[in-house]
Amino acid sequence: MLRKFINEELGKGSDVKYNPIHPIFRLADLYLLYAEALSEYNDGPTAEGLTFFNQVRARSGMPVYDAANYQGGNNREKFFNAIVYERKAEFFMESQRYFDLRRWKKGSDLNLKMAGILINNGIVSRNDIGWTNIFRDNMYFHPFHIEAVNNTKGLYQNPGW
Repeated sequence: MLRKFINEELGKGSDVKYNPIHPIFRLADLYLLYAEALSEYNDGPTAEGLTFFNQVRARSGMPVYDAANYQGGNNREKFFNAIVYERKAEFFMESQRYFDLRRWKKGSDLNLKMAGILINNGIVSRNDIGWTNIFRDNMYFHPFHIEAVNNTKGLYQNPGW
């Protein structure tokens, strides 16, 4: 069961207050972004990057990654894939995935058949909703408002818009 941001005390008494404000930027996000940036800058994982990466895993009770796993030729890609997976798991249901995929220029991963969850008498099943998400290359950049383009010398519309 998904228990993220659930107030366990809600409904147990009349004086319980529910705060619907959810965190927008968590420390785990900062740690994973920093580990990723260090790896990109240094063309592979660093000891400092692995330390921050492992702090996120340790907090959630997951085993830490050993630096020995990232020795050899493709360690940069291997560590990047570990970060991709970790962000997917850590920020599940927090609306981060879409922006991560855009930042990594992996928008085509969003071109999937859309589905929901159908719960009927306690039985959970997949509910295909009948349409496919479409992400095109021009969607990496948002369009400028047409008036801004028309009224601003030197401002050109982003490609594809």
